[in-house]
Amino acid sequence: MVRLFREEAGKLTEVDLEPVDDRTEKEVERLILSQPEVLGEDLLFIGEQSNFPEIGGDAIDILALDREGNTVIVELKRGQTPSDTDFQLLKYAGYVHTLGPEDLAKKAREFFAQDRNAWYRESLEKKLGVGRSLAEETDLVDLVYRTFRGYSFEVYDARFNKKQRIILVAEAFDKRIGSILVWLHRQGVDVA
Repeated sequence: MVRLFREEAGKLTEVDLEPVDDRTEKEVERLILSQPEVLGEDLLFIGEQSNFPEIGGDAIDILALDREGNTVIVELKRGQTPSDTDFQLLKYAGYVHTLGPEDLAKKAREFFAQDRNAWYRESLEKKLGVGRSLAEETDLVDLVYRTFRGYSFEVYDARFNKKQRIILVAEAFDKRIGSILVWLHRQGVDVA
């Protein structure tokens, strides 16, 4: 059973339940990619198991952009969160904040080019009326603008990747991890 939590009034409160039985993390990743509403918001997915050699070759489970143009790191854990999860999340957010639109567009093109993600790429291309393959040419600022249309293109360009958000999905949270997530939220880091 995977449970989602948000920090509300200084406490972690459960958001929603989504049974996953004995599925592996990769299967849960695919479930989230195919049913993003389970995370409770619209996201533009730009990476799955996005590998970054610059941070020791670790891979971010799911990388996305939200309607504000923020990068969203989705990390999945089976069982209880390991004790180093907090450092892992901070490492990912710290690295991702250094990436510009072209760096992230390269990751997005890799994601869109994978055969297993063709359905997602094709649905985006059709929905947005994109006349080119997103696997070959991806302007992320334009893609965020076309996807969400909450702001003008210029606003998205100015705001792009100015903030990083973290969503941690786990079966159980170590008490220490919970207190660190609440503290991060109070410091202005958007964690859920």
